[in-house]
Amino acid sequence: MLVQTPIIGSDAFELSPPLGLLRLAHYCRAWDVAVLDLNLLWQTSGSGWRQRWPTSAVEQILESDPSVVGFTSMAVDSHVALVLAREVKALAPHVTVVVGGPHFGQIGEEVLTRFDWVDLVVQGEGEAVLAGLLEQPDRIDVANVRALPIAGRVLRGRPLTGEEFGVLDSSAGIDPAAYWAVNSSRLINLEFGRGCRYACAYCYSPAHFGNGFRLRDAEEIATEFASAAEVGWREAFVVDDNLGNDVDWLVGVCQAIKRVDADLLWRCYLTVRDVHPHVMKELRAAGCRMVYLGVDAVEQRQRRDFSKSFFSTWGDARKKIECVRDAGVVPECAFLIRAVDGDAIATEANLVAALDVCGRGLGLSRLNALSTYNGARLDVTRALEPTTAKVELLQDTAPPNLENPFAEEAPELFPLHSCDADRDRGVDLIHFVAAASFLYRWYRLTLLGLLAERETETPLTRLLADEVGCRAGPEGCAARLSNCVARASNLGPQILFRIEDGVRVLAGFDFRGVVQLGAKNRGRRVRQLPMVEIAGLTEAFVKSHVELRGLLVTGVSGPCRWFVTIFSDCVYGDSGVERVALLRLPKAVALTTLGGLHETTVVGFADGSNLSADLLGSLDEHNILSIQRGPVP
Repeated sequence: MLVQTPIIGSDAFELSPPLGLLRLAHYCRAWDVAVLDLNLLWQTSGSGWRQRWPTSAVEQILESDPSVVGFTSMAVDSHVALVLAREVKALAPHVTVVVGGPHFGQIGEEVLTRFDWVDLVVQGEGEAVLAGLLEQPDRIDVANVRALPIAGRVLRGRPLTGEEFGVLDSSAGIDPAAYWAVNSSRLINLEFGRGCRYACAYCYSPAHFGNGFRLRDAEEIATEFASAAEVGWREAFVVDDNLGNDVDWLVGVCQAIKRVDADLLWRCYLTVRDVHPHVMKELRAAGCRMVYLGVDAVEQRQRRDFSKSFFSTWGDARKKIECVRDAGVVPECAFLIRAVDGDAIATEANLVAALDVCGRGLGLSRLNALSTYNGARLDVTRALEPTTAKVELLQDTAPPNLENPFAEEAPELFPLHSCDADRDRGVDLIHFVAAASFLYRWYRLTLLGLLAERETETPLTRLLADEVGCRAGPEGCAARLSNCVARASNLGPQILFRIEDGVRVLAGFDFRGVVQLGAKNRGRRVRQLPMVEIAGLTEAFVKSHVELRGLLVTGVSGPCRWFVTIFSDCVYGDSGVERVALLRLPKAVALTTLGGLHETTVVGFADGSNLSADLLGSLDEHNILSIQRGPVP
């Protein structure tokens, strides 16, 4: 029995079958290997099942009387796997408990020493190791395992070759409809290869996958794509750490996917260095609609510290991002923040570059607080302390992942439940990144306006930390936000945000469930767009302004320039607008506008009608990543 712990939180748009465990089961298909996805069960089971956690999960694990139970973890859920493993061992001492994955593999001996209910730890890729254990039952007998020294119970896996992957049936061992009922985007994870030709200092990949990379056959990948689309999956996330390891191979893969004509849109990771116009053209033609770019460090010294010297200047990196955007693919750029004050030059460079991306129409920006993963080359000698702040403020994850009792005694083993004891690199940094991320998502044009109005040049770090109060966390940020918005937007206070028990209210419209900042909600992100009434738009107005970076709209008390930051999530190409919520617009206006949009939330039209099959049929669905159907409020 292979077990996936709950990870997905309130947003189910990332819910998909556990590819790593399904790949293990596929490799070991000669034996009876089942996969239990507690991630899905957490979303679909009733409140009674969740209230009985972890007992309810342990009962399901043991229901089939397994001889071996394996758990995997990426770090945020490691303690949950350990709790479940402890309960399994207590009820069934004869069961061999195995843990693996990128996190457990790097702390194997520590796990076996501290958590004596764990029998074996797999380091690296687990397919060959698991097959070897199942082939020789004596090796998984608990008594025999326990007779081994600690070091002998850490099993090093070998990397799979490209030929060993085979075509994975995307419906084998799972019920696709159960996932689709929760995540209507019908997301499936796929794998084109493993490893990365780079070795960034903070990354887990070299320690887990080894140096270098392995690539699958292009035709095999295309067959898997076509098979997934035939089953009914509609979106795919390619999980490879860097899809540009070999750009000539990648072009061949894209051409093979295009030949099978699979109705499957997808997204992937690329490095800035591996972005080229001809590659982006092929990615777009093959159905790729979003690329995650790990810019991470802009300033030269930090790029050297992170082993991330993929460009010479921000101008060079910016051209690469423009190349992605101009190909009709959305670039989402990640930037690492290591400290607020202690790394001031590098932090400022990253903040300015991130605002340049999301505020000037290049793409999306993501700010990440640096976490040092076990096994990464980056220095981890600094003192650490336990905290739940990272998980509560920077992650959208299932409730069992929030509290980690094991991090109290060993914070160095749990990178997402610990932080630097120095507040500037620890708790203050987490609060700063959480609040700044909120502003960059919803108020990036307001931030640009605040910077522009200064008589003297003000560092963006100081603006965020001091005036907007990011260092105080989302609650402190919210306390000062309305004044900044008012000054930048020349709006009267009657239509500004006010905070009422964590609910954002604007002009009488309830934003509950859209963006919640109050202490009760702990600043967790909710990826959903506001639904408010837009008055005064005509078809001519929309046509004349569609090239602008955002929709200029008329609000309750005159022009509301900052509405752009609510309705425009990303802008690129000629369309001018990336994502917009349209509510109660004249039908002709809505349909005219939708033709130039790439991700749209539509809830209804001015005549009271909702979306219907004939309306959807009139849209170019290849230009729309997702459509949310719902009644007009």
